[in-house]
Amino acid sequence: KLTFKARNGTEYKLSLDLHAFVIFMLGSMLRPTRNEIFALKHGDISILQDELSPDYEYLEFVVNRKNKKMKVQTLQTCVFALNSIRKRRPDYQSDDYVFLPEYPNRQTAVNMMGLMFRNLLDEINMTADEYGNRFTPYSLRHSAIVFNLNQPNADRNDIAKRADTSFEMIDKFYYPQVPQTEKLRQYQRIILEEDSKT
Repeated sequence: KLTFKARNGTEYKLSLDLHAFVIFMLGSMLRPTRNEIFALKHGDISILQDELSPDYEYLEFVVNRKNKKMKVQTLQTCVFALNSIRKRRPDYQSDDYVFLPEYPNRQTAVNMMGLMFRNLLDEINMTADEYGNRFTPYSLRHSAIVFNLNQPNADRNDIAKRADTSFEMIDKFYYPQVPQTEKLRQYQRIILEEDSKT
């Protein structure tokens, strides 16, 4: 489905930026706002290599986050998302916005991406979580934080800083959503076969 309708009945074309946007949000923990992801311009972004693993690339840029200006370092998936956009727009300029540059008014860009995201979820019948909360672009930020917390030996303090949120928010709202299978097994006194051999 390449088109969708806004509330006023106007029909719009579904932008391929939506795909890159989803990937970028999950790899950066940015907020889907004018000051964060929709403020990004091509010239703001550096593609860097990890010193110990030169095949691993990531993005680095500075954005004006909720609390202050911050340097953001992304997962490698954001490099793929950025490259896909640049491949589709080979004539991009350093001063061009990365996402939906056809909308100079960045609040319009925020609104349009939100409309596309909602229509995509309607199309695939995935509009709400198990508690009935409707998914929004902010859900991508929440998912990114939870995914990072779910990694082995996750440093909650580091993730809180990178996400520009507080440790209290991580502890109260995000960490409880992380699957705690091993702790559940301990709580239920489940002994795995390999554990019983020791």
